[in-house]
Amino acid sequence: MKTQEQWIVEQLQTKGYITRNQALRRYISRLGARICDLRQAGHHIIGEWIKTKNGRDYKYTLVK
Repeated sequence: MKTQEQWIVEQLQTKGYITRNQALRRYISRLGARICDLRQAGHHIIGEWIKTKNGRDYKYTLVK
């Protein structure tokens, strides 16, 4: 079984981004805290609000 951070890093590396709603579907309610941990580990990740068809979502993107 993967840890939350492992799953998040995998999503960032394969898709290039992860959204708050994607994380919530995987029962990761503290995505911001996990992103903070990954930033401290040396990953360069930026975040931004995006517009979706049902409202808004927060998207984290891996900067290479």
